[in-house]
Amino acid sequence: MQVLGMAGHLSYKFSSAIEAYKKYMAVAKPTDVKKLNIEKEIEYCTNGLKLVNNPVVIEVFEKKHIDLESMHLAFTHLESGAKILIS
Repeated sequence: MQVLGMAGHLSYKFSSAIEAYKKYMAVAKPTDVKKLNIEKEIEYCTNGLKLVNNPVVIEVFEKKHIDLESMHLAFTHLESGAKILIS
């Protein structure tokens, strides 16, 4: 079920992923849940649902080249507040 949750998360099926993670939490040992950081995965899925259901208009201030590491940081770290338009 943990793998099913991860598959749902990676394929943008956040609701299905959250359900699978919760089922996994119900049957797994608490140490496994903590080790796999399942609560954080559910939080990521919840944030994904918010972003998909409430899109935000992006303003382009300037066009510039961004290295790949910075782009990964912008997409994986919601608190950074980064806004990137990829063309």
